[in-house]
Amino acid sequence: MSGVALFQLAVLVLCVAVTLTSLIAYQWRRYQAKRAAANRRQLDTPIRQLEGWEQEILAPWLKDPARPQRELSLQDHNVYRLEGDFSLHGVRAHGQETFHYHIAGVEVILPLDAADHVGILNSAEVVYAGRYAVVITLNGTFDLRGAQERDQRRQAKQTQWESGSSGRLKPIYDDDNQEGPGGRVDILGQRSETAAETEAREGRGYGVIAAVAWIGAFIALATSASVETELVRHGALAVAGLLAAVGLWIFWRPYRAGAPDRVNRVRGPLYTLPEDLAHQHSNYPVGMALGDNLSFTVPRHWFESLPYRDGERVEAEVRVQDQSAVRLGTHYSVESEHRRLPPVYWGKHLAVSLPALGALVLTLLAVSDIDINLQDDLHLTQAWLSNQTPSQYANGQALLDAPPGIGGLVQLSGKAHCQVTERPNRPRNRFHLDCHHLRLDPDLPELNTAPLPRQAIEFTETEQLEHRSLTYREQLFVGGRSGTGLREIRVATNPLEVVRTIDQFCMDVESNDSDIGRRCNTVKTSILETVRLNTDAAHDSWDEISALAEEALTDDEASVPGFLIRRDINRLHREISNLGERAIAQHRRELAERVYNAQSGGVTVEVRNADHDDLIPDPGSLQDEYTYWHALRKLATSDGAQPFSISGMLIDANAGEDGTPHYIIDGSRTLDNAWPAMMRSLLLVTATTLLAVHLPLLIIRYLGARRRTAGLRNLRD
Repeated sequence: MSGVALFQLAVLVLCVAVTLTSLIAYQWRRYQAKRAAANRRQLDTPIRQLEGWEQEILAPWLKDPARPQRELSLQDHNVYRLEGDFSLHGVRAHGQETFHYHIAGVEVILPLDAADHVGILNSAEVVYAGRYAVVITLNGTFDLRGAQERDQRRQAKQTQWESGSSGRLKPIYDDDNQEGPGGRVDILGQRSETAAETEAREGRGYGVIAAVAWIGAFIALATSASVETELVRHGALAVAGLLAAVGLWIFWRPYRAGAPDRVNRVRGPLYTLPEDLAHQHSNYPVGMALGDNLSFTVPRHWFESLPYRDGERVEAEVRVQDQSAVRLGTHYSVESEHRRLPPVYWGKHLAVSLPALGALVLTLLAVSDIDINLQDDLHLTQAWLSNQTPSQYANGQALLDAPPGIGGLVQLSGKAHCQVTERPNRPRNRFHLDCHHLRLDPDLPELNTAPLPRQAIEFTETEQLEHRSLTYREQLFVGGRSGTGLREIRVATNPLEVVRTIDQFCMDVESNDSDIGRRCNTVKTSILETVRLNTDAAHDSWDEISALAEEALTDDEASVPGFLIRRDINRLHREISNLGERAIAQHRRELAERVYNAQSGGVTVEVRNADHDDLIPDPGSLQDEYTYWHALRKLATSDGAQPFSISGMLIDANAGEDGTPHYIIDGSRTLDNAWPAMMRSLLLVTATTLLAVHLPLLIIRYLGARRRTAGLRNLRD
């Protein structure tokens, strides 16, 4: 297992362990709270009975905190005293959080606004509903009747706030100080937002839908470029066009403000909420309040230059829904800021630039993996759009007389010689006959080619060792001496002739190639180990049987037969044939180097990604060294020119090492298969255009937004 896989497994195990630990801890707390509630009910003494009106107020709040749809019922009407410290814990599941409140270790339900009266140490009156204790009174500041009255006043205040009814804003708490002119908050009237105020609240969005549309368009274009089914290609292109149109329309459509919110004009003493003072360097709005009865927010830059003292009565205009100020006193106004310093939006340009940048980078990475040149894609797309006709050439001279431009379509046919090319990374076969590199109208080299060794050709074409079955007398002679079945034993009729041939051959060639020398030794060892000569004396070395072969040739004696096992015959033939092929390969390599150095003249054409059926068959791909050697010899003759046909795009033109004009043609780039190139070009042009448009606008508008933010800090009516 790789290191990455181990790391991923470790992270997975850690996440599972943390999740299980949190779940177990959560369930253990709930279990402890349930036991604490049961113990308190058994040990504590009721202090009174629940009143009927208290039961009516509690009825809507008897819900299970863990499952709000489940209703609870009181176990009895006994009221108990519960005293202790306060704690809470919770769990997050499916994007929702559930909190559990505890007093003295018992989970409690806090009805109405009881949570506002919780302290570190608490004294409460509770009734029990299953595992929960429902709070009735708390810390002497909360009781059900007072909480119900506050809730009614809160609803009345909300109704007045939403309707904008003029007059004193109804207080929630009874506070005599609010009756004085310094504490009361008055609603002076209500109006609708202006267009500028609505825009300031809504903004222009972040272009997420436009970005998603462009992501879909790029994916559809990539799909159209990679599939071969005609219906899927055109369908993906249609989807890409539709999504691109949606992205353009959503981004550039005229802005239309949404429904205006209502704005209340209010007057009261201005205060800063204490919890917001610690965040005065953040980007969040600052919380303010008029009296103790109306909280709202103001932009950060208003607060930083606020000219009002705490408690000073000011007039403000506050939105009804989100309670954010659109005007404060006579110094600050959203409408005035919008008019004097119009807002500058850059988020939408960022949202569109990111998919365009991602599409561009991924396209470049993808085409680099499959060795595709995007510039050639653009040339082929241009040729298709202009309905360009391929230039036709019948020979190298025609190509020289009217050479096509880079990116031009060509159709070249006629006869040509394959080229011998150099492969430095292949030292033993450095010079290679390559029919993807053609030479038209060459100067034929004069090669005085040495003939191949006769024995090497014979080794590859015929079986050197002749053999037959045992005669009856030979069966009697061999049968008692061998543990092998008689049917598996063969008689070699010419072993000494084979020995003389191998000796002579290896003496002639092994000094020129160490590999052939090793293979000669292999063949000699195999003959020595597998063939037993029918002689009186044993021959344990190659020199002995070589001397015996020479004596037999000198004395003009009949050949001495030998015995060998049937399965060794094919192995000997393969080794001898391979020895001949290695010798021919040595001559072929020498000839290839000579041809490489001698080939010149005419025009060379390098063909890439072409259909092999249209090219000259490549002898270099064959295993037959003899055929390969003959193909190399034909390069020095007019018979070596063979017919070919190429259609494609000229992607480069230069001069070869010998100064010969050299053209590179990509056979995959024709009008018949231009679709993938067109789709890649369309994707590239689209992504580049989007970046060229939105990236400068992003920079310009971001800097403009920064300047506007700095200007707002110094702007005051």
